[in-house]
Amino acid sequence: MTELVERRNCPVCSTASMGTVYSCAYSMEPVAGFLRESYAPFAAGKLAEALHEAEFALDECGVCGLVYQRWAPGENLLADIYGEWAYQGSSMESAEKRLSLNNYAAFTREIMTMIAMFDRPPWSIRALEYGMGWGFWARMAKAFGVDVWGIEVSGEKVERAAGWGILAPDESVAGSFDYVNADQVMEHLHSPLETMKTIAGYLRPGGIARIGVPDGSGIKEEFAGRGVSPGLNLAFPLLHLNVFNESSLRNLGKLAGLTPYSPPRRKIFVTTNWTPLKRAILSVWRPLWRKNYWGDGVAYFIKDGKAPEGR
Repeated sequence: MTELVERRNCPVCSTASMGTVYSCAYSMEPVAGFLRESYAPFAAGKLAEALHEAEFALDECGVCGLVYQRWAPGENLLADIYGEWAYQGSSMESAEKRLSLNNYAAFTREIMTMIAMFDRPPWSIRALEYGMGWGFWARMAKAFGVDVWGIEVSGEKVERAAGWGILAPDESVAGSFDYVNADQVMEHLHSPLETMKTIAGYLRPGGIARIGVPDGSGIKEEFAGRGVSPGLNLAFPLLHLNVFNESSLRNLGKLAGLTPYSPPRRKIFVTTNWTPLKRAILSVWRPLWRKNYWGDGVAYFIKDGKAPEGR
């Protein structure tokens, strides 16, 4: 158990009011089998040794609704997981091969939506990708002419991004960003609220943060109804430490001092996806039936509640 750190309170709102959604010893099925299938083969034995007395436990916050892993990896185990065990074959080249045309279309739509929200020339928009990985979103934004920056913990990825002209921000640009994109970041963090506050600090007044996470709105049903496999994919042991629904994601932004924001429907309608036909129809109608642009694990927040400046 020394490899894990107990999170007794909700990592978003700090409440101690909780109930257990699911629990299983790491040495027992189906969790043991999930680890064998999901992590690098050479890591299976090391994980079994590190976690032989540990429990995989999902708790639910009684206030904000966040579902989170009670026991999170300690510093040393975390370094092993992200350094070698979880991302074998994770070079930039292999990551590029996994991207489809729809992935690039999604990046394009997100960036077009960002530009449409501000209604300004792309070159006048300063954007930050927080947790940029190999910088696919940032590079696409740069191709549109956006003044884009990036934050990443991997030195190799930071060096690559610098070669493309995507630099890491320093204190001199804090509080100057129009837009921060943090996609697939918050679910991995011990303390997501601290990171959300950091993101808020990068935004200027009227700046917008886009937060993307796996949609965890049905996590309890996954475990209770269809079996545990879909639930384990969503609450990936040792990796997806936090499973957000709309309520907990909204609360995360509010506690960081940001205001939930819904982009005007007309700003989304212009960025529809036309292929394939079924997706095109859904894309055309989605802005009309949605009350706001929340859901599917995506949330927008604005700093100081001030609408973006247009032309």
